[in-house]
Amino acid sequence: MSIEALWWFETPDMVTPGPPLSSVVVVESGRLLGGDSVLAIVGDYEVRNGIITGKARSFQYNPHVTARNVFNMQTPIDYIAGFEVVIGDDPQIMRGHVWPLQAPHLRLPLTMRRIAELP
Repeated sequence: MSIEALWWFETPDMVTPGPPLSSVVVVESGRLLGGDSVLAIVGDYEVRNGIITGKARSFQYNPHVTARNVFNMQTPIDYIAGFEVVIGDDPQIMRGHVWPLQAPHLRLPLTMRRIAELP
């Protein structure tokens, strides 16, 4: 199964209970590109033995919003996250963890759901 697709990325908010926070990410050719209405995501990954590992920079590009991310970092947000995702039997969903490199003990579960194939 190819993991190259547009994915919906969800993770719980460390501070506020409620629905998970989410963004979209394009996974293609070892690169991650995506974001939401406040933050952009740019990174890279590799796949070995059914596990995706990588790093991604998440940074605030929208100056009109006072923001807080899932790790409770406040505006201006700019950090590098590590991640590990297991490729399972279901080609539509993957699960793993994400953490800021400066605080690896802040591991959050993440879920990635395939939402579109790439052209």
